[in-house]
Amino acid sequence: MLNVGNRENEEQLDYYNFWEDISDEGGQVITETSTGISERSVKGCFRVSLVHSFFMVDVRSPVYNSLSFNHTLFKRQEVNKNFNLVGFSKSALSNGANIKVCNNKKYGEIYPPADWFENGDEERKPYLQYKLRKSIWSSATILPSEHVTRKPSQISKDFDMVYIINLKKRAQRRVFMEHIVYELGLQNYQFFDAVDGKQLNDSYLAHLQVSTLPGYKEPYDDRTYLTRGEIGCFLSHYFIWEEAREKGYKSILILEDDAEPVPDMLSQYKLVSAEMKSLNGNWDLLYLGRSPVDETVLKTSDIEGLEHLVSPGYSYWTVAYALSDRGINKVLSHKPLSKMLPSDIYLNILYDMHAK
Repeated sequence: MLNVGNRENEEQLDYYNFWEDISDEGGQVITETSTGISERSVKGCFRVSLVHSFFMVDVRSPVYNSLSFNHTLFKRQEVNKNFNLVGFSKSALSNGANIKVCNNKKYGEIYPPADWFENGDEERKPYLQYKLRKSIWSSATILPSEHVTRKPSQISKDFDMVYIINLKKRAQRRVFMEHIVYELGLQNYQFFDAVDGKQLNDSYLAHLQVSTLPGYKEPYDDRTYLTRGEIGCFLSHYFIWEEAREKGYKSILILEDDAEPVPDMLSQYKLVSAEMKSLNGNWDLLYLGRSPVDETVLKTSDIEGLEHLVSPGYSYWTVAYALSDRGINKVLSHKPLSKMLPSDIYLNILYDMHAK
């Protein structure tokens, strides 16, 4: 038996990959036994009337050669959305098939279908999100087949390198990001070992000549110092900026390992990419993910002739952003290690935005 995944923000659905029985109208019959099997409060192998999605057939059984879809077993009023499933199962049962579901082991995960989606692309959006979430929150990761390759996406074409910042101790996050790499069609990417702030010591920071910007106050609690975590985060980004400049990259994309793409990111990005190209290189920083302080500001573009790009305003996070070569030079030109700030606040100040 397969586990059924919940839709986000919805209660568990009465959806299993087996039917205990079939009603006279061709529908699913759910009893306490069905629930017990699904929840594994009882375990074993149970005779049922229908299985779907994934199942095994014993080709050595005499019944195997009799398996077929027999529509004559159906009454006219029974023809509904489950016609193919129920028709095949009734044919199998009428020929003596022994249909069982076993729940002693967990065989995988299935995603409940959604009848209301208009097309395959629409259905793929929540399914992609489900796959990505399962890859990080569950040990049952959904791996791509080695026989299936993805064409490079527009993101891969637009950036010389995609950097993915990941702490070595966050191994499951790396697995999660490897799934994102596949789903987003990234080919030119590298995992970049994050600086673990907990491992920093005063002598190393003195060697780098790290010091906080004089007069710094955290915008909302007036803290005047940076935590070791904030310092480690800034250094992770800083070392990427340095490497990108040394390698002469024209543009880079930086993702932190807690980045979660929206399901239609690739289609959205194509629109953004076209507008970026219309700027003819006249850009420094592009947020692909951020937390705007005032979400009511700039819902529509304030840039003449553009529809999908906006001036960002004051924003938290450095979870996903791009830099042009001009932008890389600008973030490094101010010698930021000697005037260190949290990385998101530093970027805000460079485009003349601050909370206070």
